[in-house]
Amino acid sequence: MEYINPAEVLKTKLLQRIRKEREEKGLTQYDLARKIGLSQTAYHKIERGGTRLDMFRFFKIAIILEISPSKLMDN
Repeated sequence: MEYINPAEVLKTKLLQRIRKEREEKGLTQYDLARKIGLSQTAYHKIERGGTRLDMFRFFKIAIILEISPSKLMDN
């Protein structure tokens, strides 16, 4: 039986929610990256789970997307 890491599942769901909210707001990865002070490549790595999303950027993303951090984390 394969072990499923609950933290990885939560991280994946969070990043999917951020992507969904970003797309619903009509923002590209480039748009959001610039607003939080990153290159599009760096942001892409975050959204795909290749780079850790720190709390500072998480809160900036929530503010830009006009959604509460807890709502972003709500599955």
